[in-house]
Amino acid sequence: MSKGKVFLVGSGPGDPGLLTLKGKDLLEKADVIIFDRLGGTENIEFAKKSAELIDVGKQSGLHNIPQEKINEILVKKALEGKNVVRLKGGDPMVFGRGAEELQALITENIDFEIVPGVSSAISGPTYAGIPITHRDFASSLAIITGHEAVGKPESSIPWSSLAEMDTILILMGVGNLKKITEKLLENGKSSDSPVAIIENATVGSQRVAEGTLANILGIAEKAKIKSPALIVIGECVKLREKFSWFERRPLFGKQFIITRPLEQSFELASLLQAAGSKVFVCPTIRIEPIEPNPGLHNFFENLPDFRDLIFTSVNGVRIFWKKLQELGKDARILAGKNLICIGPATAQETKKFGVNPDFVPERYVSEEFIPFFRGLKPAKVACLRAERARDFLPLELKKMGYEVEIFPLYKTIFEDNIDSEVVDCLNANKIDGVVFTSSSTVEGFVAASDAKKIDREKIRGLAIGPITGETCRQMGIQVLCESSEYTSKGLVNAITSFFNPLKK
Repeated sequence: MSKGKVFLVGSGPGDPGLLTLKGKDLLEKADVIIFDRLGGTENIEFAKKSAELIDVGKQSGLHNIPQEKINEILVKKALEGKNVVRLKGGDPMVFGRGAEELQALITENIDFEIVPGVSSAISGPTYAGIPITHRDFASSLAIITGHEAVGKPESSIPWSSLAEMDTILILMGVGNLKKITEKLLENGKSSDSPVAIIENATVGSQRVAEGTLANILGIAEKAKIKSPALIVIGECVKLREKFSWFERRPLFGKQFIITRPLEQSFELASLLQAAGSKVFVCPTIRIEPIEPNPGLHNFFENLPDFRDLIFTSVNGVRIFWKKLQELGKDARILAGKNLICIGPATAQETKKFGVNPDFVPERYVSEEFIPFFRGLKPAKVACLRAERARDFLPLELKKMGYEVEIFPLYKTIFEDNIDSEVVDCLNANKIDGVVFTSSSTVEGFVAASDAKKIDREKIRGLAIGPITGETCRQMGIQVLCESSEYTSKGLVNAITSFFNPLKK
């Protein structure tokens, strides 16, 4: 068996949008992805469905899996002929122990490649509004680790030289903050030197504690600053008051849970993160095509009988077109048919296959189809949809003289993807809202949260429309807001208006 190849990929400091394009491309192709808490877990969504995901759970002070074991896993998977991505926080070669992993690969003669990432040493201060250099008063910069190797006989950090630098960046130093401040003061750094400690840099839970070298220890302890955090020392910290930008975003500091299927969560998560919030993606439903599906085969055999085809979701369009292509057919067989889509996202999906919908209602609910059909002569209609869905439209069309046949394309499977961190946040009332994009996401989340014994009163719903909102209320969930536009953008606008009506 030929050996595989290992890619050490820097995932950036936390904001998923800071992953490089090359990193994203490798994640999409990887057979195995080895990641940890600091390694951009949000970007795991780019993995192909068949990829093996290995969480090595590594973080400062809590090394669930020792580095030596991680090295062994890398080697083992590569020797199996796998294409392996080792996803590491920040840049893999900046205090990330990437060199140790490379040495293990070299020993086994395994091919590798390094993909740089955006280091928190640079991006963390930037997101806090601190320029680490400035031509007027900061022309020198030093980056050090505040967490040297255990068992090291003495520090290799040149404290006297460090104290002379204009800007000092210290990674992984919160646990040793007392020693760091003492060493710098002992070596001549002014006690009035401005200091900022940035916790969870670049994500919605970012916090910044500010002080001076003389008092920052007490300030950080009072604020209960925890790792991951970085320390910035220097006059540049004073510019934060003017340059702070990330914390001014309309949803900064808010924490939300997204419950829709993983492959459909990216746009919604990106919009919420762009508004400054922290997002937990907890897909509690999975879309699964119905296979075998003799009913759908029957539909294609009798396609000439149908004048109107109704699509009620993006999932339905995708599955329909995949089956169409599997049968060796294309859009030409739909000539003369009315294609009707429930909303702009569904309509956009049909356009990807070269077909423009004949009708898209202004409001994206079944009730809005009725005026369109009233203007037509009754005919045979195919409703291509989920296995479980509202029957309002088929029943109303039948009352109007239409012959309606329902063709289920997929089923919704409930999943429990609420991990312990999310459970703890819910129980501690640290989740500002749970985002629901359909009634099935509500049902799936309730089933998963009930299994975790989460009090439903702690679940505050953010619903994509009145139908989803009503499902929330029926299941005992308080609804904070409902969007009037049933799209990801419309939902985020509604959420923003609710939490911060002055900023949209």
